[in-house]
Amino acid sequence: MKLILVRHGLTNHNKKGRFLGDLDVSLSVTRESLSGMANKVNSYTPHLIISSPLKRCLETALAITEGDITIRGEVKELSFGEWEGLTTLEVNNNLRYVEDLKRWNNRQLNDKVGPTGGETLGQLENRVKELLSELFETYQGKTVVIVTHVYVIKCILDLAYDLPTGWHGNRLWLTNGSISLIDWHSDPEHRLVHYVNCLY
Repeated sequence: MKLILVRHGLTNHNKKGRFLGDLDVSLSVTRESLSGMANKVNSYTPHLIISSPLKRCLETALAITEGDITIRGEVKELSFGEWEGLTTLEVNNNLRYVEDLKRWNNRQLNDKVGPTGGETLGQLENRVKELLSELFETYQGKTVVIVTHVYVIKCILDLAYDLPTGWHGNRLWLTNGSISLIDWHSDPEHRLVHYVNCLY
């Protein structure tokens, strides 16, 4: 299964460096500005386009197709709990969050860490793995596009490389509107990452 991962386009919260998980905000860019990404995605002739239910992803998916879009909650962003809408500085300045933020910033190899009152990286991985298993059973030999969020894409890359949960956490930057391409297989030995974070 060819898996095309698209990070949603830019939002004002992204510009300001705010934690953005469950908050449902719209894009701050036009659909036309995503046309290069959309043309590249469509060059693969996808059989299925999946989107997170959040507006920033749905608006990005609509730049790719005016046809059917399958909404799946499994590819929603990690829930940031009490950090939603805050900047890292604002979180760091709140004594209630200091210890959780320290753990978050050292989260590699730890599936039990998450934002205060939010979702852990392990919980995110579990829901993403279930969806990927389902898709592989149905779409072997076909192309699937997932329009989603930064931590979902990092989670899928951890799985693609057969790395511990959270390995890509602080090691990888993913630009809004970027594309990553993976040949996905149920056996990690047969998974192949073609490229990551490409802009068009």
